[in-house]
Amino acid sequence: MSTSQGLNAASASSSSSSSSAGTTTTNTTTPTLTNGGCAAATTTTTSATSTSSSSAVSSGGTNGSSSNGSNNERKQRLFITHVDSLGPYLKISGQLNPDAMNVVRMQVQKILPKCYTIEPSWPVQRQQALLLPGAMCLYKRINGAAPADFEFVRSRITKVINTATPSAQTPPKVEIDIIDYGCTATVVSYELLFPQNPEEIANVPTMCSQYIVLGICEDWKKSQLDELTRMISHHTVEVSIIKEFNQFKFITMKWKEFNIAEFLIHQKAMGAPIANDLLFENFSKILKQQQQKQQQQQKQLLL
Repeated sequence: MSTSQGLNAASASSSSSSSSAGTTTTNTTTPTLTNGGCAAATTTTTSATSTSSSSAVSSGGTNGSSSNGSNNERKQRLFITHVDSLGPYLKISGQLNPDAMNVVRMQVQKILPKCYTIEPSWPVQRQQALLLPGAMCLYKRINGAAPADFEFVRSRITKVINTATPSAQTPPKVEIDIIDYGCTATVVSYELLFPQNPEEIANVPTMCSQYIVLGICEDWKKSQLDELTRMISHHTVEVSIIKEFNQFKFITMKWKEFNIAEFLIHQKAMGAPIANDLLFENFSKILKQQQQKQQQQQKQLLL
């Protein structure tokens, strides 16, 4: 069975949508953001007619295309693989169809015998030729204390921290994206495996997507993200995809029958409420700033 056939078979079991319409009167608490953070909130009462319907995904998604740029709600089951933040917003990485990872693992096992590692004795130019941003490779990720508790995961080099030199006493380090789990790692070059034919792992669709949780903003601290990781990581939850922008999906999430944003704000004293429109507006500004910063870094590398 080919890789594409396997993915189709693995994904055949997952997807549901719902539709509802009604008029509601709500109290909306809208915080003011300062430099991307959250400040005091104001409360207003609004009346609105809300609709949600089964829809296709916007351009760049995996399940179709949206129409007329409207925000259409779709309910899905999401397996959470990583918890992080992007500016003041809570970023969740996860898999809508974790069963499809079996196809990825089979492909990785298939090419492992044909992979090679960087040897410290190699000439500097040969080492640097492999350590390029965007290059695909495999990384041996340790999942637990048991000797056999590891797996080789697909990774993409995003940044070279230090390059090899003839007099260097330590191997080069790079930052990688672990693309099927939504997390990053800093590793030394000899921890990576390079396939003879990188297309064999690059051509398999990425299993993980990135999600921004609506309704909450916070100057997230590592201790808070660690607590959230222990609470929701490696759990399957129900999410409603409200909108898509670039590679991000904006969602509401149900956690043990609670809206996760409301649960964190009221039960965990984390964050403040934020209206969706304000979140969308500030998020697009953050992405634009990041893109400009990356372009400047790329220009500096070329100089």
